Parts: sequence; structure tokens; C-alpha cells
Amino acid sequence: MTRIVGTLSRRARMWTALVIVLLIGVVAVPPAPAQDRDCGHFATQAAAQAYFVALGGPTDDPDRLDADSDGIACEALPCPCSANPGSAPAPTPTSTPTATPTPTPTPQAPAAKRSARIVRVIDGDTLRVRLSSGRQITVRLIGIDTPETKRPGVAVECGGTAASAYMHRIAFRRGRGRQVTLVNDPSQDATDRYGRTLAYVDASEKGDLSRLMLRAGWASVYVYANPFGRLARYESAAGQAAARRAGAWDRCDGDFHRPA
Repeated sequence: MTRIVGTLSRRARMWTALVIVLLIGVVAVPPAPAQDRDCGHFATQAAAQAYFVALGGPTDDPDRLDADSDGIACEALPCPCSANPGSAPAPTPTSTPTATPTPTPTPQAPAAKRSARIVRVIDGDTLRVRLSSGRQITVRLIGIDTPETKRPGVAVECGGTAASAYMHRIAFRRGRGRQVTLVNDPSQDATDRYGRTLAYVDASEKGDLSRLMLRAGWASVYVYANPFGRLARYESAAGQAAARRAGAWDRCDGDFHRPA
């Protein structure tokens, strides 16, 4: 019996020693080191930067990805790149923004022209004409204003009679109304509030009747709503008349609407 107990005790001590050795071996063996990565493991700088930041960069750089310690990992790799040191890269856009197209200017409609013959002078800036179709219309000349002579409720104004007489002089030849071309202006309405056609009137052998009225000093430049196409040349003609004190610039001291 004593021999059996002694044998069991020796075996117990052997197993105990074996367990202790195994435990010491487990504790003493160091863990396998994590895989070291270099810049060649990443396709882009942005991917390397994200890994670098996840491992504690730029404070910690266990894989030595930031060679110059500027907080940017693997700077030689192709973009997309991280612009901010120590930060994860901004997300790459999934689509390219579409540029807003520049609107194409709408071309202005060309001026329409109609042939006509002057039938009557109503006043210095208004004519009655007959179209080639035989229909008669009243035309209010674009861009000028003359002293009133026939406006209801308005007394005849200074220079009004002379302005009408001068228009008759340039609109008729040997007692017959001149052949003219009516030219509309795309910047202006087709008719005014009285239903009169708005147009430039270019007479054969005379040219632009409105400009002739301005140069003679019997009309002033008139802009109703929008500047018209011939404004610059009309202002030049009026300026010349004022400098010469022609027509109403002399007779009426340049006041085209004072009572006669």
C-alpha cells in the first residue's frame, strides 16, 4: 500500500511540473509581430494616408510611411491625395460635375422694310403714306419729337408751324409725295398707343427724314422706352443744330414745347 501511494505521488509531481513548464512557455513566447507595411502596399496616397491616420499618425508612425515627418504619408504615390496633414482623405467624387452651359444670345430680328409713297404731312413727326398694296397708314417717325400743332387740348407750340412746313418741303417734290422706305426698329414697338406705325422714313434722294429734321433744328431727339438703333447719329445731328442755333434752337431758345 505504501509503495502504491508513493508511485501516485511521483506521477502527480511529474504532471504538475509539466503543466508549469507549458504555462511558462506560453507566457514567455512573444506574440507574432503585425505585418509591416510600406508605401508599395497602397495604390494611392489617399489610401496610405487613411492607414497612416488609423495607426496614430502623424504622432505615431510605426511603419515609417511619413519619411519627412510632415504629416503626409507616401507623398510619391499618385492621387487622389489627402491635402490636410494628419487627416483622412476627403471622399472622392463619384461623378464629374457638369458645367453650366453659357446661354446663347438670341439674335435680334432684322429690320423689316416696306415701300410707300407720302400722301400727306400731318405735322413735323407724323406722315400719312400709301403702301404698295394701296392701303394708307399713318406713320409716327421713330426717334424725334417736334412742336405740337394738332394735338387735341394742346396749343400750337413754338416752332410747330415751321416744323410742319419744313417736313412738307423735304417730303414732297414738285407737289408730289416722295417715294420712301419704311424701316421698323426691332427695339421699338410696331405701333404706338394711337395705332400709328412706328418707323424710320428714308426718302429717295433725301435719305432719313428724321435726321434731316434734326439737322435743320426743327426736331429734338425722343426716346420713348428703349434706345433705338439710330440714336447715336440722331444725337449727333441734334448737337450740330444746337451749336449752329438752327431752327427752334434759335427761335424758341431750344424749348420745343413752349406755347407759340
